[in-house]
Amino acid sequence: MKAVRMIKDLSNLCLDGGFRLTKWLSNDKEVLNTVPEAERAPELKSLDLNNDDLPTGRTLGVQWSPQLDTLSFNIAAAERNYTRRGILSITCSVFDPLGLVAPFILPAKMLLQDLCRQGLGWDELIDDFSMQRWRIWLEELKRLKEWSMPRCYKSNLSSNIISRQLHVFSDASEKGYGMCAYLKQEAQEGTIQVSLVLARSRVAPLKYVSIPRMELTAAVMAARLTDSILRELNIKEVCYWTDSQTVLKYLQSDTRRFKMFVANRVSTLLDLTKVSQWRYVRTADNPADEASRGQCIDDFLRNKRWINGPDFLDQHVEQHINPQECLVEIDENDPEVKKVSNVVVTKNQCCFLDGLISRCSSFMKLRNVVGLVLKFVGGARKNQSKSNDVDQLEAAERFIIVHEQQKHFAAELTALKNGEKKLITAVMKASPLRKLDPMLVDGVIVVGGRLRRAALPDRMKHQIIKI
Repeated sequence: MKAVRMIKDLSNLCLDGGFRLTKWLSNDKEVLNTVPEAERAPELKSLDLNNDDLPTGRTLGVQWSPQLDTLSFNIAAAERNYTRRGILSITCSVFDPLGLVAPFILPAKMLLQDLCRQGLGWDELIDDFSMQRWRIWLEELKRLKEWSMPRCYKSNLSSNIISRQLHVFSDASEKGYGMCAYLKQEAQEGTIQVSLVLARSRVAPLKYVSIPRMELTAAVMAARLTDSILRELNIKEVCYWTDSQTVLKYLQSDTRRFKMFVANRVSTLLDLTKVSQWRYVRTADNPADEASRGQCIDDFLRNKRWINGPDFLDQHVEQHINPQECLVEIDENDPEVKKVSNVVVTKNQCCFLDGLISRCSSFMKLRNVVGLVLKFVGGARKNQSKSNDVDQLEAAERFIIVHEQQKHFAAELTALKNGEKKLITAVMKASPLRKLDPMLVDGVIVVGGRLRRAALPDRMKHQIIKI
């Protein structure tokens, strides 16, 4: 038998590392018969395996019934003071790493949040209304042992599985947000089994967050937890379900259009998932609704959908999709869409230099200010060398001169750039620069004349014409 061989191999493997495995418990009596009595769990040592039923075991706070092969909870809450500290202690005593009873735990978390919102200290007695809510939840906690779910993902299926799919649901409300993931398996004979794999529920933040943002946060949590599931289970096909059309619209739009909160989360979703994996589900068919709102014990015990998933998973998923329900257009008035301002620059518009010139008391001060502006625009670093700073000041001075020349000698610049002698001659007849024999060097009007033949540096031969 595979189980017997696994026990032997696992025991030998641990012995090689100096560890001795003991306290064995199994749901198969034949397997337990192969384990020495001294190596069995304490509750099995005095048990007649041929006649007695197998006892319930406890692992990480979860009860496992080997006889029925089901998981359950049996919490014996100790007496605690009616304070935030006492409530937190009892709430955390329900150790539920897989989130199997997340809808039932959420109301206790919401009570703790309400007490935190009231500003109550850790050891202050809670008010009468909160005490009544807490006592009701404590009474319901005793009935949690009535709940159970199958442990095995394919207890009703043959070993020949032809299809495995992971269906992940997310939802949010004003109270909280949550997710739940289901493994859908189909056997060759057509039998289908859907099993709850993992779930989470979180209370809404103390600071108000809009419902669309909460829905997006729930979707991100679902995607991240699904990434953890896929590292443990070999599943190729994954479907994500949400009842928020806004989330679907965000995923199909450019992330650069949105404000930072939405853009970051949409980017995370696109990194972890594909847009084609996301589908719309009606709120009435979304089991994550229980994780986002919470349930009392009566509703939770009657809720078969939480364990087995929505009914439509027993059918072909494609039959459930209504394309008209998945809108792809997003309203431009959506509060999460960035407002884009178009700025049109015209030739007649004054440059920012005009304002600086009127405010600066000297050319040196103006040059320094413009140098800082150019340094910022050019993305220069603060730890540049001194020579680079000098170059920056020279660039600022050139920038100012070019601006003034374009402002006062626009006709001359146009003529010199055109290069036609007739046009230059016609313009220069009425220009105050005609006696300087101007010429254009690197887009700047400079002095020409006979000095161009002198053996002098260019900056001395062709000085820049300043206003």
